[in-house]
Amino acid sequence: MRDSYMASPISDDFKKEIPHIIVLAILVFILLFVVTKFKWVHCSQVPGDWCSIYCKMSGNSRVAIVHGEGGLGDADELSRMITRNRIYTYVEPLPMSRLSLGVLKGYELVIVEGAKRISPLQINALRDYASSGGSLLWVADSGTEHYLTSNDYQDALNRNDTDPGYYERLVKKINQTKGFGDSLSQILQVNWKKNDSGKQLTLSITQKDHLIARGLRPEFPIDATEFSIVNRNSASGDAIAFIYGTKECTKDAPCDAVIANRYAGPVAYVAFPLEQSASKTLVTNMMDYLVTC
Repeated sequence: MRDSYMASPISDDFKKEIPHIIVLAILVFILLFVVTKFKWVHCSQVPGDWCSIYCKMSGNSRVAIVHGEGGLGDADELSRMITRNRIYTYVEPLPMSRLSLGVLKGYELVIVEGAKRISPLQINALRDYASSGGSLLWVADSGTEHYLTSNDYQDALNRNDTDPGYYERLVKKINQTKGFGDSLSQILQVNWKKNDSGKQLTLSITQKDHLIARGLRPEFPIDATEFSIVNRNSASGDAIAFIYGTKECTKDAPCDAVIANRYAGPVAYVAFPLEQSASKTLVTNMMDYLVTC
């Protein structure tokens, strides 16, 4: 009898705490959902099957592959490769000419590949997207040939009304811009120097514990025969992998190939077309790093 009498208050106290426990569990669930959505924590870092639970709740991720004129890579092939390996990801081609912040806001990840030519208004749209927390994957020499579209000309002439000389300054800036230019370099933490080529290129992983490198061999050949040589901002950009196999990029002095950093959201730069990596794992890891589902 004494045992039963002693157990009753404990049981009653526990029952009183049940609502608080339920509320706490709901708050933890909401917190997990929010930090996953805003990519502060990757779903794989949460114990259990959180990735599957989150993706079923949040639905398909929308990914835009921005393509344009010239540049390395095949946007269509990369789209097919992603679609085959990610059932929760919806990939949509997006011509560079359609870029605007309003359009880009509808995507959780924007990939820029095969888009060598770029204009100031297009750069502004991509910068504003990245500043608002959007994920960005930049491929090789995209955005290294600067020019003015008819929209840029009209915008510059309109600004001349309140800012005399704006048009002339813009034209001068375009003529002097090299590589990615200041705005894109700040986002990517690299600047483009030139393209290089080789017949037997090797990718060497430097940060084996990074999500992008998970499950990859320390070194493996890639199918790419052409890639970009860049200068990396060592203060912010993390080199995940190097590339070698040419006179300038040797095994003893390899060149940066995969660079990751965080702007407002996660950003990655790949010096060669990702679909030519010959590694399904690298493509999957890259997508996992940039977009959850």
